[in-house]
Amino acid sequence: VSFRITPKDADMRYVAMMTTKSDFDEFNSDEAYIADDIYYFESIINEQGKTAEEYYEEILKKGTTEDTQKNLSPETEYYLYAYGMTLQGEVTTKMYKMAFTTSAVTIEDIKFEVAVSEISYTEASITITPEDKKAVYFVNVFSDEDYEKWGGDENAYAKQLAYVREYYLSMGRTIEEIIANLCYAGDKTL
Repeated sequence: VSFRITPKDADMRYVAMMTTKSDFDEFNSDEAYIADDIYYFESIINEQGKTAEEYYEEILKKGTTEDTQKNLSPETEYYLYAYGMTLQGEVTTKMYKMAFTTSAVTIEDIKFEVAVSEISYTEASITITPEDKKAVYFVNVFSDEDYEKWGGDENAYAKQLAYVREYYLSMGRTIEEIIANLCYAGDKTL
């Protein structure tokens, strides 16, 4: 998602952040959400041993901000929000927020042939042949026990993939890096 924030006062410093609507809605007002932001900022200031001015100098925006936010979840409601703040951490304006919803992921119905060979006590060779050789796909193998742990139905694979995605995102990987490292196109033998 690409966005632009232009304050009326080009010299004013401000917080500009994004959050899911569901997280935001856990608070009963904009002011309560701002108070939670400040609590979070203060915990980072204490953890990093910086002064408030040093920290706010790093994170506050000034003038027009143009940016792109990646790694958002599909089909999810978000808020982009901003409010004025001084280098001392004093809030100077009300919160301005804009709601938006990310697009749904397009699911394609692709047929695969899967062949398992060279089965031994701890290994097997698995060949995946997609009908559409240009389609990008994810493959993973897990035990019956893990299959049951993830729900024991056709959604188990999607749940496990969502977990893998969130794990790599938490490690600082981008969606593009995850796809490049964990997905395939064309025939693949594992």
